[in-house]
Amino acid sequence: MNGQDFTFNQVPGEVFSSFFEGAGEITQMLAYFEAHTYMGENAEEQIQLAKEIATADFVSLNDWIKLKAN
Repeated sequence: MNGQDFTFNQVPGEVFSSFFEGAGEITQMLAYFEAHTYMGENAEEQIQLAKEIATADFVSLNDWIKLKAN
């Protein structure tokens, strides 16, 4: 990765919820995305369809970060 390290710190939802007005709602939304993806529950068919009709190859987040770091 060209000598660059990428890290993050995950803040517990109950802590983040207290950071600012509306943070509780953002916490709920992110928890939903973590559990179900942004497409919702049972999104496997939608994900497969997206892969089939995409005009470019799928790139995982980890691979995208590596590409952008170079």
